[in-house]
Amino acid sequence: MKAVEQAITEFSRPFIASRVNELLRCGEGLIYDFDLTGQAVSATSTTYPEARFDWMNDSVQLGYQLARVCLLDQAGERIWLAGFHHPGDMVSVACWNELVHAAETQTHIRPRRRTELVQHRLANQLETLTRLRRLQAHQQTKVDCLRQSRQKLIGQCYHAEQQLTDLKTWLQVLEADNQSNPNPRPIWRRVWMPAVSAVRT
Repeated sequence: MKAVEQAITEFSRPFIASRVNELLRCGEGLIYDFDLTGQAVSATSTTYPEARFDWMNDSVQLGYQLARVCLLDQAGERIWLAGFHHPGDMVSVACWNELVHAAETQTHIRPRRRTELVQHRLANQLETLTRLRRLQAHQQTKVDCLRQSRQKLIGQCYHAEQQLTDLKTWLQVLEADNQSNPNPRPIWRRVWMPAVSAVRT
C-alpha cells in the first residue's frame, strides 16, 4: 500500500508543480479545497477495521472519516493533492492540520507564519496566568487565616468540653448531696456592705 501511494505521489508531482507555477506566474493565489466527509457503514458490521461511531450525516453512525484536499483555480478545475482515511471518531481539527501539511508538502508552497498572532495569544495567556496566580495567592492568604481560626476554634472547643465535663461532675456531686439530705432547709444569707462616707475636701 505504501508503495502504491509513493508511486502515485511521484507520478502526480510534475503535474502539480506545473499547475502551481502557472498560477503563481499569473499572479493568482493558491486556493485549497478541504473536505471532511463521513462514510457510514452498517451499524452492526464487524468486518470494517477501525470503524468508529461518530456524528455523520446528521446522526450518530458507524463508519470512517474521509479527509481530502485539492488545488483549485479560477475556472474551478481541481487537482487532487492528498487524501486520508480515518476512523469515524477522528477529531476534525486533527484532520485539518493533516490536510494543511499535506497540501504544503505537495505544492512546496506555504504562507508566512503569522507569528504576531501567536505572540498576541502568548501575551493574553501570560496576563491570564498572572491574574490566576494573584487570585491564588489571595485565596492562599484566606486559607491561612481560616486555618489559624480553625486551630483557635479547636482550642476553644476543647476548653469548652473540659468545662462541660467539670459542670457535669459538679452536678452529680450536688445531686448526690441532695439525695443524702432528707430534710433540706433554706439558708438566708445577709451580705454586709460598709457604707461609703463622703469625703469633704
